[in-house]
Amino acid sequence: MDRKGTDWSRKTKYLDQAEGMTLNIPIEDLNQRESSELDGLAARIAAMDPWRRLGYAPERIAVYLRNPEQDARRLAIIVEGVIAGVICLKYPWMRGVCIEMLAVLPSMQGLGLGARALDHVEREYRGRTRNIWLLVSAFNERALGFYQARGFKQIGEIKDFLVEGEDEILMRKVIRPIESHFLGRSE
Repeated sequence: MDRKGTDWSRKTKYLDQAEGMTLNIPIEDLNQRESSELDGLAARIAAMDPWRRLGYAPERIAVYLRNPEQDARRLAIIVEGVIAGVICLKYPWMRGVCIEMLAVLPSMQGLGLGARALDHVEREYRGRTRNIWLLVSAFNERALGFYQARGFKQIGEIKDFLVEGEDEILMRKVIRPIESHFLGRSE
């Protein structure tokens, strides 16, 4: 049980049973959620690193979550009807899909939700594109390890990208080989 008296063992067991299967945790468009729920979610994300350390205000995150750009999706990771995290995507982006944000709320971390969300993205885009891209803050060692363990490779470092003195790491996972017909070559 956690500090609020919630028994997470049932949820953990459910996720363990889903190993190797399709993502059974619902993922839905954030536009389906109430505005007040998004405000609360934005405040919780702003209180988490890396967003806290980078100085993101809850209002700025709320605007981002509510107003996806063209070719962008904002998805909620739902556990028992409540938003447990978000994954925000941009497609197309450099011959792939870009994960702009993956945030799992602290009370839901360690249950495999982030890994399941990545699996969902990979399955959804494997037939359409070759790469999954993302940026991760260089100071965020936990996230770097998480992505590396799931097959992402460091491509480069971008100095002072979001905030002066804080670097971002560009990471890539290849999910489909280059098709020779695309390059004009015969097999």
